[in-house]
Amino acid sequence: MTIKESKSTKKKQILDAAKRCFVRKGYHGTTMDDITQESNFTKGGIYWYFKSKWDIFMAMVKEHKKEMRRLWKKMQEFEAEQDILIQGGLLFLKEFINNEWIRGVFNEIEAEAVRNKEVRDEYFSIYREDIERALDLFKRAYKSGAIRRLDFESITMVIMLVIKGLCVQYSLNQGNLDYERIWKAFADTLLHGALKK
Repeated sequence: MTIKESKSTKKKQILDAAKRCFVRKGYHGTTMDDITQESNFTKGGIYWYFKSKWDIFMAMVKEHKKEMRRLWKKMQEFEAEQDILIQGGLLFLKEFINNEWIRGVFNEIEAEAVRNKEVRDEYFSIYREDIERALDLFKRAYKSGAIRRLDFESITMVIMLVIKGLCVQYSLNQGNLDYERIWKAFADTLLHGALKK
């Protein structure tokens, strides 16, 4: 293992420990003592890699951004057909809901974004990237003839709010939510409408 790989591994260990603390106790409820205990690093060891608890938190935000890019890359594998909405939405929901770290980190980022401009700016940067990628998928589906022209930007925002809302409700209901059924009903209604023909 090279020095660079060793440094990267140690930073990841600290970041993973901090994530667990932030998910359990929130950013404000977590102390550096919590992170040292969780990571088995000394405070000096942590400060060698991160300037502060805030620096650790912002590294976590940036890592979340990379995670979102990974999910969107998976989405590019889907065919631009009508069911891309169902498949794509379920992919995001399953990733968020089945990975308590992604879900917990996202919830903490959102909570802190309300209070802090730096986090809010990063949050909106992630959000804008998500909108652009989703718009690209809708445009692909439109060009393939799978869907008609719509106000794709507004539809994209609604879809993202529904996904976010389902993730929050899943957390609040402690996992007692049939999110797949709810998502499929929403996506089917969006695709086929609620009015009788």
